[in-house]
Amino acid sequence: EGVANHIASISSTPSIVIYTGYSSKSHFSYQFSYSIVSEELPSCAPCYKSELCSVNYLCKSDNYVDQILNTMSKINDS
Repeated sequence: EGVANHIASISSTPSIVIYTGYSSKSHFSYQFSYSIVSEELPSCAPCYKSELCSVNYLCKSDNYVDQILNTMSKINDS
């Protein structure tokens, strides 16, 4: 979720995007985007709040390492 994904899409460069629940996946999905989404997003997602979270940032507490490594492997294989 951020500007790097938008820049990558301009040059058709693959990018990995972690959706934490801050925003909607539909806002950052491009042809060369590889999406990683938490298995359990809180009911308030997407909230678009960067501060004053009422659920202790549950959406950002997931460990995405395995998902990122698997996605990187897929990108390298294609």
